[in-house]
Amino acid sequence: MKKYVFFLGAIFFSGAAFSQVGINTENPKGIFNIDGGKDNPTTGSAHTATQQLNDFTILPNGNVGVGTINPSQKLEIQTGGTTIAPVTGFLLADGTQGESKVLTSDATGIGTWQTPASMRPTITGTFPTPSNIVRSLISATGVTNTGVYITLPKGKWLVSVGITLGYNIVNSEAWLHAYLTSSTTNTITRTNFTHLGPAGVSTAFAGLISNSARVTDLNFMPGSSLINVTQDNSRIYLAIESIGANAWEYNTAAFENYFFAIPIN
Repeated sequence: MKKYVFFLGAIFFSGAAFSQVGINTENPKGIFNIDGGKDNPTTGSAHTATQQLNDFTILPNGNVGVGTINPSQKLEIQTGGTTIAPVTGFLLADGTQGESKVLTSDATGIGTWQTPASMRPTITGTFPTPSNIVRSLISATGVTNTGVYITLPKGKWLVSVGITLGYNIVNSEAWLHAYLTSSTTNTITRTNFTHLGPAGVSTAFAGLISNSARVTDLNFMPGSSLINVTQDNSRIYLAIESIGANAWEYNTAAFENYFFAIPIN
């Protein structure tokens, strides 16, 4: 017990007299210095890099050094590693850690482990099995859900579609729209994503379709849209504008169809 009293008393006396506290060293640096290896020089500042590796130091400006007696940042860690023989010096296990993840800051500066877009895979959509022929509904103001969908995690995505469909109104043309929707019914909702383009909630894919003596009744309508998915495992459906009963037909098994999303930053 006497040893502990003497030890604490020595610390407080040292702090009061010199505004410095040293543990395992008679020559503390900064306002607080622990020499884990008890190998620092007793005078001066000629500490070798090896001697500093087992030191913990706090400077008067609040900088904290691990493995250094002169930290240049609020937290500086020196491990003695080199390019040829690196030595790790940092570990954060907060539940978000994982293989190939990157420490990422939010708007307030809080860091968590995240998978960057450049390392996330492209995701392809799901087409009905067996295939299906989807036909335009009677309504000229609504949409027809195709049953084709894509499941995306949170993040920003470039969603691309290719739609092959027949137009059944002879000697006619139509400017047709297609939409992304959260709904499984013939409505447009966006409960798990938002559009990032300038059109906002009015964002749509669009193309001119026709049926005339000059061309076949088959048409192809491609398009892309930037979206921000706000919930993990979000299922997003493809819906096509309804322009009258059976006005168009969409074969979900057409070879030209595609539906995929590329992650972006």
